[in-house]
Amino acid sequence: MRGAGLTPLTTLEAAWQVQGHLARLRAVQASASQLGEAITSGPRVIAVRTLPLFTLLYPRAEALGAVGASLPHVLLTRRCVLVQFLQRGQPKTLLFNPSDPTAPSRAPFFQRQAAGAALMRRTLERRFEPLGEQLQGLGLSPGSIDYLAFNHLELEDVRQAVDEFREATLLAPESEWEDTTQVHPAARAWQVPQGAAGVPRDRVQLTAGDVMLGDGVYLIRTPGRTRGHQTLILSTASGVWGVSANGVTTDSWSPLDSQLRGLARACRQRGLDVAPSASVLSCGADQHASMVLERSLVSRAPHAPAFVQLLPASELTASPIAPGLSPTVTLGGIHCGRLALTGQPA
Repeated sequence: MRGAGLTPLTTLEAAWQVQGHLARLRAVQASASQLGEAITSGPRVIAVRTLPLFTLLYPRAEALGAVGASLPHVLLTRRCVLVQFLQRGQPKTLLFNPSDPTAPSRAPFFQRQAAGAALMRRTLERRFEPLGEQLQGLGLSPGSIDYLAFNHLELEDVRQAVDEFREATLLAPESEWEDTTQVHPAARAWQVPQGAAGVPRDRVQLTAGDVMLGDGVYLIRTPGRTRGHQTLILSTASGVWGVSANGVTTDSWSPLDSQLRGLARACRQRGLDVAPSASVLSCGADQHASMVLERSLVSRAPHAPAFVQLLPASELTASPIAPGLSPTVTLGGIHCGRLALTGQPA
């Protein structure tokens, strides 16, 4: 296993410690501009690719709240992001969200679904080419992966990725690892049983706060979907991007400009300028602050400047099961730079 040479970032530390939800939101907003300037003016990654993994039939209320209330389900597309970057002059490779396609079906929530929903899942869900085969097609071997990380560990079974990518270090926030290995009853329905059991402790590096992995690659603490949720921020030739599970569509960070049926109206009625996905344990106010932070750190989408370059970890996908619930803008993925083959310079 390769060592994890991470650099702690303290720009937002004091802001997250501020007492009072509104005061903390304002403090995070104020500090975000400083961090954003550092990211924008700093070095960039070598290359990024987005690799589709599977689609998932997901409860509409968990994804979009009251929007589309007559529809029980939406379809989400889960993707993994491959990042190559320099760490202290050495090329490194990160897989972000290398999710096991079989894991969600083993979570208690999906195990308890009615037979009709289970039939819909079998009919509508699909799996793309296995991740290892996609990497092979790019000229990368399992042994070339240095790091694994996830937005959060709900609906995840990390054992497959840890076993497949044997040279990689799994990076996980301390709070997320704790909540995954010591599951609160309110979160149990969304945790895959034994999803982290037996993972060798020397394969895991726990993190606290924000960290820089290397040139242009940041893991930023953004509590919301879970207490230990983190957002991948990337500085690329096409601007600054983020990958987050706090929303399921780019509309989630720009709801007042959304054409997704009912979203703008619902947010105006509630006085909200972000539209979070559901959070199991009480992270609501912090999730709002986190989404404002995410939006502040990334670039505007050049083809739709009302929206930002935040790629949902699981992106809302147009589907006949949810007519009218289509994203205004679909980012699809991040593709930039020239990949370096295993052990070769960029």
